[in-house]
Amino acid sequence: MKIQSIFILLISAVFFGAPAASMNFTPAVTQTLNFTVYRDDVPIGYHSFNFRPQGERLEVEIDVDLEVKLMFVTAFKFTHVASELWESGRLVRMESESDDDGSPYKVKVQRQGDGMLVEVNGEKKLAPGNIFPSNLWNRAILTEDKILHPVVGRVLPLEVTQLGQRKVEISGEVVSADGFKIDGGGIFQRELWYGPYGRLVEVGFNASVDGSRIIYRLN
Repeated sequence: MKIQSIFILLISAVFFGAPAASMNFTPAVTQTLNFTVYRDDVPIGYHSFNFRPQGERLEVEIDVDLEVKLMFVTAFKFTHVASELWESGRLVRMESESDDDGSPYKVKVQRQGDGMLVEVNGEKKLAPGNIFPSNLWNRAILTEDKILHPVVGRVLPLEVTQLGQRKVEISGEVVSADGFKIDGGGIFQRELWYGPYGRLVEVGFNASVDGSRIIYRLN
């Protein structure tokens, strides 16, 4: 079983029309979203977002630590840390470092003129200036037709399908959430659920390798 491909999709994670734009998550004060990540209902780690707004600027820190154990032996380990800087709703720069079970990725993204300069493990290329990283917290990605994979630095096409509404439980509280399915060029698919104020409350998908169910649940 190839667990590695499951986790390179987990972080693609991090990804509609006018109603979505009016419900983007815009933290007014410092706050954190902490998700426990489950594989077939077994917790395998966490995925957290820390937001620090300063007027029109927003700093976002992302931390992911996932581990799969088989027969009490670590079968796979994935870590990812990233920082984003946004100004007036536009990405200014992003840096990330990932260790995908021993395969390292270091990504730097910096605004350059009308575009974005993307550097992946020292190799540079240009991306569209309006690109959004697929870190999922920002509901505005659902208005885009392309996203930037924050681990490997690839620009991917994006298609979005509405899933309607359902109730999602968050630490004993039940909230109404809007659902969307995203497809990043056939490379990954995600079901995203956004609650009140555009806050991401759940992420789900079936791993293509073994069919295991991956769920992010907001604590």
